[in-house]
Amino acid sequence: TNSRYILFSSAFDNPIKNAPLAIKATKRLKNVKLIELKDYTKKEVNLLMNASDLLLITSFSETGPIVAKEAIACNCPIVSTDVGDVKIMINNIRNCFITIFDHNDIKEKINFIFDSKKRSNGSETMKHFSLEIIAKKIIKVYRTFEKSIN
Repeated sequence: TNSRYILFSSAFDNPIKNAPLAIKATKRLKNVKLIELKDYTKKEVNLLMNASDLLLITSFSETGPIVAKEAIACNCPIVSTDVGDVKIMINNIRNCFITIFDHNDIKEKINFIFDSKKRSNGSETMKHFSLEIIAKKIIKVYRTFEKSIN
């Protein structure tokens, strides 16, 4: 059988990450393995992102999350609750969705990604965050400030 792999955004035992919702949403999906993102090196996380069919974020709250940025860079589709700045990060990226806190809504979006058989196109958006572009933006801010005080 062809198993599908869903990467959960964190450890199952972290209450803020809402693992029970992720487990409920995925338990009736056929040939699906929900992988707990816990105790992996950065290199292993990169490999998991590239090998997984999607990243699932069911958190109650987040500040970022960094894991979404990593998934975007790896063209890993994302299904996420509306936490942190995920909605802004995934705007206009193929196969990335914001969901409500409902296992059926999550399952529907997961199935859409599975049916499409496509990765996201997130890495195309990452070029806007290259160190060179960010450095140029910072220099522009300093030059604008310098002109305003002279």
